Amino acid sequence: MDTYFFDYEPGDRVKNPKAPDWGIGQVQSIIKNKVTVNFEDAGKKTVDGSVIEPVSYTHLRAHETPEHMMMRLVREKKKG
Repeated sequence: MDTYFFDYEPGDRVKNPKAPDWGIGQVQSIIKNKVTVNFEDAGKKTVDGSVIEPVSYTHLRAHETPEHMMMRLVREKKKG
């Protein structure tokens, strides 16, 4: 029996270094070694979990559009 461990959970932001044109993606589900990710520029893809890499918070902020920033600030205000 194969055991897989990926430090991802649904909602995490990831990238596929082998396909940078896919953009940043959000993990949707994880089943064994297969991770389903919804990528900005490629849509929903199922990939081997060992291929993807996490995206840092700093990286996300560097690519944040004014619209995304406004939505984030509104969400943070509602939480606070």
